[in-house]
Amino acid sequence: MISIFLILFSYGQIYSLTEGSRIFRILIGRHRYPILLWLGILGLGMNISQKYLYWATSIKGGGYRHPSSAETLREKEHEDGSIRCDEQGMIDVAGFFEFAIREIPANMASIFEYAGESYEAIDFFLLHQASKFINDQIAKKMKVSQDKLPYSIHKFGNTSSVSIPLTMVSEIRDQLRQDKNRLFMSGFGAGLSWASAITSIDRCVIPKLVEI
Repeated sequence: MISIFLILFSYGQIYSLTEGSRIFRILIGRHRYPILLWLGILGLGMNISQKYLYWATSIKGGGYRHPSSAETLREKEHEDGSIRCDEQGMIDVAGFFEFAIREIPANMASIFEYAGESYEAIDFFLLHQASKFINDQIAKKMKVSQDKLPYSIHKFGNTSSVSIPLTMVSEIRDQLRQDKNRLFMSGFGAGLSWASAITSIDRCVIPKLVEI
């Protein structure tokens, strides 16, 4: 019911802005009503998408909208049981999961299409080690063999921006040192940002991992 109301409200807003335009009526003619309804639905979808992205990762206080103050620095207990102040970041795990399995496969497909390559030509798929479950779902969606998907998260956890090179050193060092390998790499995470690349490494010099 709420969705229908919002669609009609969006339609009404656009209609009121455009109906008075003679040029609009001439260009669109009798088709203006279904077009306006479609634009209203599109606008609703964009609003929902923006709200979803906003809540998936956010910091409520300390910015322009809610400047830093004694209140934003005060620790509070939240509905999920966590204790944090408004200037500490919050990630909706379910929202991040939805983001990852939606955007990363789409990004992978566009990269391979642009490069004119097939998945079979890749020796290893190196994904950011945020969650084995997320990476397994991405691999399943893109039909990538687990043999080509090395993991290091079980040894080191989520190591942020070093997770891909750490996986290269700890899991496939010997292969990268001995042969030429074609690699797909994809980093994604905080801020709901992502970037991917296809590259070749030919007998790369990789020192042993030093743990302190």
